Amino acid sequence: MKRVKRLIVLSLSLGLVLGGVLGGGAATAETIKIGLVQPLTGPVSFGGNTLLNGARIAVEAINAAGGVIGMKLELVPEDGQCVPPKMANAAEKLIVRDKVNVIFGAYCSSSSAVVKPVTAKYRVPQITGVSTSAKLTRESTDWFFRAQGTSALYSVALTPLLVEMGVKKAAFVVINDDWGRGVASEFGRELRARGVKIVDTLIYDRKDKDLSTFLTKVRSLGADTILTSCYTPHCIAIAKQSKEVGLKAQIMGEGAWTTAPFYRGAGAAGEGVIGFVEYVHTIDTAMNRAFVKLYKSRHKENPTKYSAAGNTVVNIIAQAIKRAG
Repeated sequence: MKRVKRLIVLSLSLGLVLGGVLGGGAATAETIKIGLVQPLTGPVSFGGNTLLNGARIAVEAINAAGGVIGMKLELVPEDGQCVPPKMANAAEKLIVRDKVNVIFGAYCSSSSAVVKPVTAKYRVPQITGVSTSAKLTRESTDWFFRAQGTSALYSVALTPLLVEMGVKKAAFVVINDDWGRGVASEFGRELRARGVKIVDTLIYDRKDKDLSTFLTKVRSLGADTILTSCYTPHCIAIAKQSKEVGLKAQIMGEGAWTTAPFYRGAGAAGEGVIGFVEYVHTIDTAMNRAFVKLYKSRHKENPTKYSAAGNTVVNIIAQAIKRAG
């Protein structure tokens, strides 16, 4: 067991050197257990469950092909609702009770941050496929790895395009957590450096449902663009309530903008929103077409960036173990 764990951590580190291929896992006599700490209930549950769906497809394909170094993969999901204390408890349960030896999670950046000390304490690799807060890897990362770009990287890549699109006066409307504050900080720095005026940074709490006061203020400040971070309920609120208060600014940002629940909830108000996403189901490759076909046959809707993250991270874990083995 100790040898496998050492090899896996070596593989994780080697993956970074070889261009960002991250992975993790550890073995019992017959299986490699991957503990998923995800929001499977609550307001963020759509993303957590679609991630789990994508991960299950990857596990089935890998096991059907013979597994990894002669062993089968096993997913062990645990719900934490993206509430940081619950996510930390979920991770500890998976490690202590279920004897998993890699943690895939914990979705929300603030939750990944509180799970980091847990995985470090037990010396279990942790990998995220969703959390974008740059501070997660700016701080101690001995047992933490990511298969996900950061808001810092996205801001550098996207800001030139935003300036080309004509963004001149922007306001941030972001959730009050590590992710939201990171979006405002990273994009704000890059936009200011290119001459864009940031008229305000407005931060809402997860419990807030009515964001019209924030949006009315943005309208009064004359912003031409709203940059956001939001989970599904708040993305819907921002899109619909912007129309209600007569705000004509372009809405864009990180979050659940391209998911089916957003479009169902926002209706016509969802048209024209620009989402900063790593994956769309229309990517035209043979591998993605096969993934979309299988996913849609099972779940009656297209996969999202979260589904792709679940599938990708499981494959990365498997590749890392093969390299280590």
